[in-house]
Parts: sequence; structure tokens; C-alpha cells
Amino acid sequence: PHALTVELREVTEFKGLYVYQRQYEERGRVKGYRVEISLDGKTWQLQDQGDLWSHDNRQEVRFPEPVKAKFYRFTALGNFSGDDVASLAELTIIR
Repeated sequence: PHALTVELREVTEFKGLYVYQRQYEERGRVKGYRVEISLDGKTWQLQDQGDLWSHDNRQEVRFPEPVKAKFYRFTALGNFSGDDVASLAELTIIR
């Protein structure tokens, strides 16, 4: 798995993540993912896990309810190309 941990400037309430896959090429596009949040960067809470689509359009990873966190971690659990590459074009929070 490949993980990306993001530290926000302050504790922020958000509802999920917008995900943009790698553009114009399927290699490395994330299929299976996991999203965790944390207030301190040490203790993590699972918010969502699932599969993305392999296309260029924005995808939404929505949490069951809004959360407050200072950190979020997006982990790529697998990809569409069957190798050990993971890539994203953009990853942002949904407020």
C-alpha cells in the first residue's frame, strides 16, 4: 500500500474527499483505497474504505457524517494496472 498523509493548518470539519485520478493514463490509478483521520497524527480512525473508478472525472469519497480532524491519510490499497504504482492528480477535502 501507498499512503499520503495530509496535515491541515488547523482542526477542520469536513464531509469527505474529492479525488481526481491520474489523467490520460490508467497506469497507477487507484482502485482500492482507505481513508483515516486523526487529531494528533498518531491515533487514527477509519472513515471509509472502498473502490474508485478508473476515469478522469472528479470522484467523491463521502463520510457517513461530518468529522473534525487536523490530519487525513489516504491509502492506495491497489490499482487498475496490477503493478506496484499508485498515483493521483488531486486530493482535496469536501467542506
